[in-house]
Amino acid sequence: MVAVDTCLRWAWVSTETFTSTLLIYSYLIKAMSMAALTLAALLCATLTISSAAALPYVDSVIFYRVDSAEHALKLMDEGLLDMYYHTVPLHLLEGADNLDVYTNPDGGSISILLNPAEVDEFNPFSITEVRFAVHYLIDREDIVSQLLDGYGSPLISPYAPFDPDYTRILEQIASFGIQYNPAAAKAIIDTAMTEAGATMKKDVWVMDGEPVTIKLFIRDDDPIRLSIGDTLASNLEDMGFVVERMYGDLAEAYSLVYSSNPADLGWHAYTEGWGASFSRYDDSSLAGFYAPWLANMPGAQNPEFWSYEHERLDEVTIALYNGEYGGEDERTQLLREALTLGVQEAVRVFVVVPYDTFVVNKNVEGVINSVGGGITNPLTLNNAQLDDILLRVGMRHLGQSAWNPVAGYSDVYSNHIVEPLLDPSAISHPYTSDVIPVRVERSIDTAGPDGKLVVPSDAITWDPLTQRWTPVGPGTTATSAVKMDYTFSNWHHGPAIDMQDILFGVYFMYEWGTESGPLDSTIDSEYTTTVAPFLEDIFVAIRQLDDDTLEVYVNYWHFDEDEIGATATRWTSTPWELFFTMEQIVKDGKAAFSSAESTAKEVPWLSVIDADDIDLIRQYLEQSADYNIVPKAISGLETSYYTDRYMASIEWINQYDHAQIGHGSFYLSSYDDERGISFIREFRDDSYPYMVGKWSHFTEPLYPDVTGVEFNDIIPSDESFTIDVHSTGTDRLRYFLTHEGEIVHTDEIMSMGTDRLTIQLDGQWGCPTSLLLFAISDDVIIPDVYTADVVSGACSHPTINDTLLGLAESERTTLLTVMVYLLDGNIDGIPTSVLDDISENPKLYHALLTMLSLALDDHISFTDIDKLIFGDE
Repeated sequence: MVAVDTCLRWAWVSTETFTSTLLIYSYLIKAMSMAALTLAALLCATLTISSAAALPYVDSVIFYRVDSAEHALKLMDEGLLDMYYHTVPLHLLEGADNLDVYTNPDGGSISILLNPAEVDEFNPFSITEVRFAVHYLIDREDIVSQLLDGYGSPLISPYAPFDPDYTRILEQIASFGIQYNPAAAKAIIDTAMTEAGATMKKDVWVMDGEPVTIKLFIRDDDPIRLSIGDTLASNLEDMGFVVERMYGDLAEAYSLVYSSNPADLGWHAYTEGWGASFSRYDDSSLAGFYAPWLANMPGAQNPEFWSYEHERLDEVTIALYNGEYGGEDERTQLLREALTLGVQEAVRVFVVVPYDTFVVNKNVEGVINSVGGGITNPLTLNNAQLDDILLRVGMRHLGQSAWNPVAGYSDVYSNHIVEPLLDPSAISHPYTSDVIPVRVERSIDTAGPDGKLVVPSDAITWDPLTQRWTPVGPGTTATSAVKMDYTFSNWHHGPAIDMQDILFGVYFMYEWGTESGPLDSTIDSEYTTTVAPFLEDIFVAIRQLDDDTLEVYVNYWHFDEDEIGATATRWTSTPWELFFTMEQIVKDGKAAFSSAESTAKEVPWLSVIDADDIDLIRQYLEQSADYNIVPKAISGLETSYYTDRYMASIEWINQYDHAQIGHGSFYLSSYDDERGISFIREFRDDSYPYMVGKWSHFTEPLYPDVTGVEFNDIIPSDESFTIDVHSTGTDRLRYFLTHEGEIVHTDEIMSMGTDRLTIQLDGQWGCPTSLLLFAISDDVIIPDVYTADVVSGACSHPTINDTLLGLAESERTTLLTVMVYLLDGNIDGIPTSVLDDISENPKLYHALLTMLSLALDDHISFTDIDKLIFGDE
């Protein structure tokens, strides 16, 4: 540690000691940030203060590791934290009048990753049917209601009900009929295990004389996943498996699960958690969560490991990822096929999407609660305003993965700290998801989907074999061209961002995305397998127009031109000299970019904040400076240019003891994972292009909200029924009625706030039918989602919804018994005990009168009554 932490040495365990730490830290940073800095403070902080062209409102942000919501709330109550970057259970917020509460329905997702490795040792999850049965062992509704206090949605795919693509794949999701059903799971497992040769002895499955054991890795640093994991373990034991429960955090999961060879069977199942993201057109999630090629499935396509394979899933998801469709309908068909295959394969089983609940002290204004990530999006730190110059943020962890620009920053906690240090090429509007340029202005020319543009003959590509840039020559074509005008400024360590930084990133993509033979040292299984299809199918060439303008040619088309721009855009997060240095370290076999490669080659996972790696980076930089080394991909400039870059990075590392250099509105001043404290400061530099308050216009929008739904009686004259919907902040209502997994009616209407939906009955519906209603706003992309059980004919009667569907199974049996006697005209045959049950149960008596009335009026048949009461069993 350097900067502030070099002046203070302490350790803390208890809340009291932690409180002291916060007080000392807060006092010291305030003192350092005053206009009249003392010499001692300057020496301690080792910071250079210059005039500022553009700054966030606050001077500094401290991130503290706070291990629980209870602890965070205590610190906030004591005025020692300003906000907490982790969801807080609602029951803890009763009486928290000093806090503002921000909710976000896109709180990421929870899934179960299963190990499908087919090896000599028996692995029950190598059997597709056994994996699929896990769907039925998860009570998603109970998790939402009990563990999440109702703040969440059940999930069986990567798409939650509020995702823009959800309505496109709704029928596929409904058709699976997946719900908590241990009996169905047991029937599937019993059949599959017996066919595999296993036998049941004393309620335990046995294979080759040994009990079949499942090793379940459960995250114990998250109470939700801890409970989900323990419950799943118990349910698997009920199925006849021996379950070995292993507990740990994300860092341990990287080692045991993601970086290991699945064939070793060191794990069979893992309770995953995923951060939130939001996209108007999500063409990557199905590839990332289901398809082998994107290296996020067991084995990660590492040639040293057993890896999950599925050729058709790769084909369909690559087509989606590459935009290989002629329009929206064709895209939807690809989505549906990929989703169906992914759910059926069940290597990754989705559980729930929790709604995040964030808390912020009332003294903080300007919080931006984005639809993707909630308050943790980096715009919040730029726009936060309070009476202090220091913002104090609590986090569950500071980071649990390595930091490097190739295959690092892979946990959400690290990104909370890193994202404010980097300016992106563009951002998504926090509420509408529209693209807003930041560092790259894009202009797009396309001949797609069927035409082609001529690529200028002087456009270039990098040739990994000849190790040089090569003109494409005449005759090369591309579907689209994107011209990028860059807004450059200075890197945090002083030198200006320039086109060499951009070109080195393009070089790296070609060099490490191409396998040129068995001796190729520029291969990383996670990176190469992901980039190779992009180079083969999409990326064509680049052409530099001037010092801050680049053209990129791609074989990619989308009906939304912003998607073309996003696919083609090249930007940078790392100075070329650091990128080059890390590349040399990895090529020399002293570290690896990815977790999987690190494990396979038994070398460190390269990180710009690891002490040993920092020393190694410094050594390589010094060698490059001493020997005037020039990277081939950016050669041709004065020798001093390269030397100055190396020296600037060396000086930065010497000053801050880390190699995290960015170009955002904050820079990393210190990072101490052992003590759980990280400190970022505003980047005061005249070259920085954006003024204070740039994002202050992102005020909280009016979210659509369904405030009431009323189901009206059937209208016999025109065989229709109506639903009255009351809502606020709504521009449109889109609704679906489904029966047995099929959409039987759908429509969309403009909303006036109080609206009536009229549904014509065509005689093809059955009972029960489900309503899925979306209240949609033009000002925010997330809709409000309302679901209810409704039905045609008698089932649409409001009394049925209010009473019949709430009956216990014994009451339903009694009701059906009486209806059988009455419809057969045998009222005298009704047992006295049954009549007594009805007379003593007002709810049952009311339901009987309702059903009888509707039956006599021919609004419902006996078959419908049977289905309504007992379903289709």
